[in-house]
Amino acid sequence: MRLHRATRGVLTGLVLFSLLFVALSCSSPAPTPAATATPSPVLTPAPAPSPTPSPGPVEVQIARFAFSPAEISIKLGTRVTWSNLDATPHTITASDKSFESGRMEKNDSFSYTFNSKGTYEYVCAYHANMKGKVNVVE
Repeated sequence: MRLHRATRGVLTGLVLFSLLFVALSCSSPAPTPAATATPSPVLTPAPAPSPTPSPGPVEVQIARFAFSPAEISIKLGTRVTWSNLDATPHTITASDKSFESGRMEKNDSFSYTFNSKGTYEYVCAYHANMKGKVNVVE
């Protein structure tokens, strides 16, 4: 039986393809390494440093509707001066009413000397979200 030349080429191609397919399906893939669990580091937050009392006069700036620094620690008898750098008026008003600056325009300042130990929280009477704290230690 004589096959037509084109048919013989097609049959040869099919046989070769079949052999290749069988050869590939019989081989096993390369092994993949097993995943090993790597322990995650445990992060321990550093304790917040306690503010060191300032030895001399202390300046607190009022800028961008905030006291900076917002919390200070000072020694007994220290004078604190607040300076308003904002174009908007502000106040320094102690929560316990122990001190009050009144209305402070831009570039105004207010000073207060702390002669009693304790924690003094204060706000701006015009902007209640502006808060600060003075810690007075011996």
